[in-house]
Amino acid sequence: MWADRILQSDLSRQLVDSGMATTVELNEISAAWRTWASAPDAWLAMPHGEILCRV
Repeated sequence: MWADRILQSDLSRQLVDSGMATTVELNEISAAWRTWASAPDAWLAMPHGEILCRV
């Protein structure tokens, strides 16, 4: 789940180490993910793809 990942991953360490986020901000983001996930109409789509072209 993204709420856990933003707190317990290499991403969280990189964000804090680079000064792009504080642990307080990451906790707020995690709480927001949990609030969103608890909504009955919440859904998430993350399409992935690759575009190949010739020039």
